[in-house]
Amino acid sequence: MDELKSLTAIAADGCELNAAQASRAATLLTEAEFGADSKKAFLMALAAKGETAEEVAAFAATFREMALDPGVEA
Repeated sequence: MDELKSLTAIAADGCELNAAQASRAATLLTEAEFGADSKKAFLMALAAKGETAEEVAAFAATFREMALDPGVEA
C-alpha cells in the first residue's frame, strides 16, 4: 500500500493523524506521483472525520515551508 493510501485509511477509520503524519500527507498532496483520485480520497476522509488543530497546524507549517517568495514588493 502506498503512503498516501495508508494515511487515507487512518483518516477513514476516524483516527487523528499526528503532526508528522499530517505533514507527510501535505507533502504527498503536492507530488505529481499521486493522482487526483488518491488526493481526493485523502481529503474527503480527512474532512469526514473532521480536522484537528494539530493536523491543520502541521499542514500550514508544511505548506509555509514549501511556499515560494514571488518577489513582489508592497
